[in-house]
Amino acid sequence: MGGMTARRGVGGTQKMVALICINVSNCVCHSVYSVLASFFPQAAAKKGLTAEPVGLIFAVFAAIVFFTAPCVATALSRHGKRNVYLAGLATVCVSTIAFGFVDHIQNADVYFMYCVLFRCVQGFGAALEETAAYALIADIDPEAVSFNLGMTEISTGLGYMVGPTVGGFLFSLGGFALPFVCIGVALLPAMLLISRVVRKDSAHGGGSWGGAPAEGG
Repeated sequence: MGGMTARRGVGGTQKMVALICINVSNCVCHSVYSVLASFFPQAAAKKGLTAEPVGLIFAVFAAIVFFTAPCVATALSRHGKRNVYLAGLATVCVSTIAFGFVDHIQNADVYFMYCVLFRCVQGFGAALEETAAYALIADIDPEAVSFNLGMTEISTGLGYMVGPTVGGFLFSLGGFALPFVCIGVALLPAMLLISRVVRKDSAHGGGSWGGAPAEGG
């Protein structure tokens, strides 16, 4: 019975920390989509890009999420929910920081190529993070799944909403790279906390919650 009880959810503080980390990181991941809005079109124009390629750079993020999210279910069953979630956060973190340095590229074609590449990687990471987050939430608190999923949807919308404001503010403070570096670094605490609070789960649906392994029963 002890093992079955442990699998029903995280108790107390661990549950709260896990849910907060998931929602904060989800907000940050989705702010990646819109953070460019307030300054990137002007920066890209200085590199010689017209409106069409700039629009593609924006759109490719959502397109990758759309096409790859359905495939993440296979990764969840094969590698486990926690591993996929952390891989998604790490992918968004690294690709977002890398995007901050494309401004050093002078050739317009190369600049466009790397922008599209990093946006594709960001979209892939966001698909891993978002899909795994829903699966983790169902494990964390099975009795409040609807409420917690609703909160996650709120954090998604909040990320889209605050991205342009945060991006414009950071751009005015430190230039092109600062918004992307700050967003990438902001994901690190959530990654560390999730890796500590959430136990590595079985690739075939075993329990994933609690700071210590569940007792057999």
